[in-house]
Amino acid sequence: MYLIFDPSTPEQLRLYYAPKPPAAWQSFVPAPGIAPTVAAAQFCQEKNILPSDLRGLGVVLGVGRFTATRLCAVAANTLGFAYGIPVVAITPGEQELFWPQFTVERPGQYVSAVYSGPPRAVVPPSAGAERQNQNI
Repeated sequence: MYLIFDPSTPEQLRLYYAPKPPAAWQSFVPAPGIAPTVAAAQFCQEKNILPSDLRGLGVVLGVGRFTATRLCAVAANTLGFAYGIPVVAITPGEQELFWPQFTVERPGQYVSAVYSGPPRAVVPPSAGAERQNQNI
């Protein structure tokens, strides 16, 4: 079984799974607001899959919220390390193109979350003025 964590939609995490290449990916939507590790456990329980049945993991990188992407990367990397299976980075919407990557990647290689746009964390103007006044 191959499992992809997809945090690219702002509303909710999605998991895509397929039994083996070149099967079509199927979607699994976990309960809203749960962590990727819990989502993976929920998926395995509902589909009656043992974690040891996993043969490859992927994480959609490059879009979506950075924290969600980072949590998915950590979940996939942890499962990959624990079960000795490959973890691959996936471009949004290109799951079908990554079957070959699952076969050439080896356990011990992991993914890292990346920023896809400008940072959204800003200091409100009023907070900046207060800081200036404190420095006087």
